[in-house]
Order: sequence, then structure tokens, then C-alpha cells
Amino acid sequence: MRGENEKPIHLTQLILFSPREFLAFTPKQWREQLCVGEAPTDLFFQQKEELLAKSRELERVRRLHDVHIFEVGSAAYPPCLEAYDDIPPPVLYARGNLSLLEATKTGFRFAVLVSNNPSLAILQKLDDIVSALASADGIVVTGHDRLPYQKTAIVGHRLGRPILYVLDQGLRCALGANFDRILFAEARIHEMNFNSDVDLAVSAFPIDVPAQHNLQRRDRLVTCFADVLIALDVQPNRVMFAEAKRAFRQERPLYVYDGGRDGNRLLLEMGAMKLPQTPDWVERIKERL
Repeated sequence: MRGENEKPIHLTQLILFSPREFLAFTPKQWREQLCVGEAPTDLFFQQKEELLAKSRELERVRRLHDVHIFEVGSAAYPPCLEAYDDIPPPVLYARGNLSLLEATKTGFRFAVLVSNNPSLAILQKLDDIVSALASADGIVVTGHDRLPYQKTAIVGHRLGRPILYVLDQGLRCALGANFDRILFAEARIHEMNFNSDVDLAVSAFPIDVPAQHNLQRRDRLVTCFADVLIALDVQPNRVMFAEAKRAFRQERPLYVYDGGRDGNRLLLEMGAMKLPQTPDWVERIKERL
């Protein structure tokens, strides 16, 4: 935020005050102590009561439906986001089985990277890989509004494994007013209601933010939450390829299927590890964790 004469308001100015003290400021204090211009000051105070009312309602809903908030830098904030995301979300919203944020206690988390428009053969391979990893105590990390993500979730559900959904919108937008709605149409066939006792939904966006241009942000968080990444079928110069390459450069456990589209070949040429084809491939991956 900038005030008069383009003088910025620094965070250090704001942390001197509690939220209650800050909200009690008068327009004169905004202008004189924080150097905020007259126009933005007037705009805020015109909307202040409405904004506060909305805030109180959202807090009531959050408490009623057991939505948790994790602030970056706090002890409970997922360390994987701070470790692997250049700009971790300032706030993470979560509902459901919070133990999935602590993978060492509940198994290892994995994600399978597949670009859009995969072939039927790749979708079958996706089923095979997810089945094998989930059957070996793997926790599925996925989204909900792309076909590869949905197929991944369906396999995890079929095997009775917990699912960590990373959303590209606010929790209430995705899960509905009662925070328990089926997340995608095909899930209805499989009776996949969101089960907050087993599954976990997380979002970097406030609970009422709709899906807009948040897909890349969601994909980054999917890869950050995963302890193991499988690049199954990635297209060069697209998001999944970029995320796989980023994980490789961070020296994270990344395995690349020897097949799929050209992005797989490029990753292998960079030196990424080939997905083992031996019968004990899952055990070999787990040994590396």
C-alpha cells in the first residue's frame, strides 16, 4: 500500500499495533500516522462496517464447520510449503483430517504429474501407479477439477486411502455451504462425498474465492505437499513439466516414467531418475524417503 507522495506503508509500521488497535484508528490517524492518502482512506472507512460484518460472519462459519487457518511462520504451518515454495501462501485454509499434514505419522504423500489430454493408455498407467503406491501406505495428493487429478482421487478412494485435496478456490466454493459436497461429477458415481474424518481439503484462498486464475498456484502446492513425485506424462513447456523440473533442481524424490510425452524425455536427459520397472519398484522408492 502506498500513501501520499508514493510513500509506502511498511509492514513494520503495522505490526506495532494489534488488529483491534489498528481498526480503532480514525481517518486522521490513517492519514497522519500511516501516511495514507485521502482517497484510499475515505474508501476504506466508507466500507469499514460492511467489511467487519462480513469478517464476523466468515469467522462464525469457520468455527461452525471446523475450518482451520495456518499462518506462514507459525509452528503449525506445513514445513514443506516453506521449504519448497518460493512464495508460500501467507495463509492456508484447511478442513478435515489434519494428520495428513504430518506425513511421517500417517504414511508418505505422493502425487502423479500428468499434463492435460492424456491417452487412455496413460490413464490406465496412472491407475496402476496410484494403486501400487496407495496400497503401500501412500497418501494421495491431488486436485479436483482436472481429469488426471480426478482419476487419482477415485483410485485412492477405491482403496480406502486418505486423500489430500489441494483446491484452486476457497473451501466453501468447492465444498458447498456445509463443506461436505462431492467435489466433481464422476465422484457421485463412486459415492465420494468429502469425508472430513479421513480426507483433507486445503486452499491458499479465502473460503469464498471462486476458481479463476488459480490453477498454477494449486499445481505448485500439489507438488510441494508430495513427498514423492512421479512424472508420468508431461508436456514440454507446460505447468506439469515446469513443476517436475523444479522438483528435480530441488533434489527432491522425483521419478520419471520412460514413456509419455516429450517432457518425460527431456527430464530424463537432464538426469532425473527413471521410474523403476522392477517388481519391487515401490519398495525401492520408499527406501529413498
